[in-house]
Amino acid sequence: MKSAVMARSLFAALTIIFMTVPVYAQNSENPDAVIARVWLERASGLLNSENHKSQMTLNQAADALDIALEYQNPPGRDALYLKAKLLILDKSAISMESPARQAYALLAASLEDHSKGDFPDVTDFENRAVLWSSLALQLKDYRGLLDRYSSWPRGIRNSPVLMYAASRAALYLGLENKSGELAAEGEALSVPGTDLQVLSPSFPSGAQPAFRAVAIASGRPQSVSTLSAAWNRWPESLEAALRPWLLSGTIDVASTGNLAELLSPEMIRLLKLDIDALHGRNGDLALLRRMRKSDSVLGKQKVDNLLSGFTGFLESDADYDGYPEETVSFINGRTETRVIDKDQDGLSEWYITYEKNKPWRIQYLNSSGILSLVYDEPNYPSLLLLTYREGIVNVELSFNPGAFSWEAEGEQGFWLEPIKPVAPEWDAEKLWSGTRTVTYTAENPDNSSFGVSETVLADGYPLRAIEKVYSDKESQNLLWIREILYEDGVPAAGRRSFQGNNLWELYERYENGLMVGLAWDPGMTGTPVYLKDWALERYLETQIWDLDSDGWIDVRRFLMPNGDVKVKKLLVTEAGSEDLLPWNAADWPPWEQ
Repeated sequence: MKSAVMARSLFAALTIIFMTVPVYAQNSENPDAVIARVWLERASGLLNSENHKSQMTLNQAADALDIALEYQNPPGRDALYLKAKLLILDKSAISMESPARQAYALLAASLEDHSKGDFPDVTDFENRAVLWSSLALQLKDYRGLLDRYSSWPRGIRNSPVLMYAASRAALYLGLENKSGELAAEGEALSVPGTDLQVLSPSFPSGAQPAFRAVAIASGRPQSVSTLSAAWNRWPESLEAALRPWLLSGTIDVASTGNLAELLSPEMIRLLKLDIDALHGRNGDLALLRRMRKSDSVLGKQKVDNLLSGFTGFLESDADYDGYPEETVSFINGRTETRVIDKDQDGLSEWYITYEKNKPWRIQYLNSSGILSLVYDEPNYPSLLLLTYREGIVNVELSFNPGAFSWEAEGEQGFWLEPIKPVAPEWDAEKLWSGTRTVTYTAENPDNSSFGVSETVLADGYPLRAIEKVYSDKESQNLLWIREILYEDGVPAAGRRSFQGNNLWELYERYENGLMVGLAWDPGMTGTPVYLKDWALERYLETQIWDLDSDGWIDVRRFLMPNGDVKVKKLLVTEAGSEDLLPWNAADWPPWEQ
């Protein structure tokens, strides 16, 4: 792989090296480090460009990083940081793992790498620390954030952005004194241009009012006692910074100095859940839910009127921590999609698609697999299909009309509290009694083959199953087919074809659900000649058992063509059609013609 990359990029790499970094390119004793450095700078430049969110730019950055890693093993702190940034920015990648959690682990490793590199870092420590802190807040690792922040040198801790993240973490942990102390220091250290939105776009743009809001939420006496002066300096921005702490209930207006006298009439009305204070559209789904509940008739009507003909998105950040956990989209007042990411890790647990304001398709994701539900649209909540995929295994259930129902949302729809991120609990008896077919698909991890099995059920019991195994998924080259018939839910008979047609080569006989006999028709003539039966009873005209399971056929009654009866042992590979009595499939129920 390394030589292939060299062949692809040697001239470009050498040109860039000697044009842009002549000093350490000529003095370095490690040429691999020089090449890695050039491509790391290339990836960093792309990810910091104006077009850093375009897929083309992200792909180019990923290619540059891949080349850099060919020459840097193990990855250094720059590579870890850039890889984490790619995971966060690239929304096209499909993975069962949370990109935020993967990036969080990579960034933690980049912060712990204190080795002396060949060259100065492409990205400085503070940039890596800011991105890690943002993810710590998003993933609610408040203790981890505060502990790591406390371990950094004072010069790093004095970064207002990092201090703001730590002050919020302390407040969420209930460490009001620590939070207030950090907020007061952060307010003093902040300067015009300090951008807290690098942590979350939902955070206030003004750093000083944001720090003051955290200090007030922490109940810091000095910050509360000077509230009027702060309000005079930042009248609008301070109220905006206080809004999430007020709406989340962290701040008690009545017990926080003269805050009630300073808040605008609109904010007071919002806190009283007066929908008229919204002045038109509002994207706060959590607040709208509370308003709708506040008055069972009037509140519901006002909120519904507000969304009449609405096209856009509503977001719910129920705890107002700056990271929404639910998004609902609308077109002309109709619900289109609902996405729920309860743990805020970027991997949505629930994705719901609507038809006529009713759920039509639901996808539920957990740590082990993906559950998909498709509703019978005119008969909601009746289910049409249920699919579950875990790794290389996929199971699909189709239901008889109206036979099985699950109501994901009641009459109030998405206005109810978010669906809990746990798998639906169903009555197994009702589930299976309503199932018409079960289709099971699995890939073989050892080769490219894969198999499909479809079972037909009635009243929860299997009637017939057909298994098909293919050499690979693309060519659909059939290797063999197996058909099994059931009686009272247990296998009664089976047969297989290795040609993918109706010429059956193997016949299976079952007793009490266990296979006790096997017949082979190598010529596919419909008259199998080799019979092996484990049941201790007379079967057809030939009784053959492998009683001791030693691979030899123990013949108890062997009928020769001339009518003579002989008792002898034959190795199964030595038995020929002339040795055994031919018989027809029609003689072996249930394969009667």
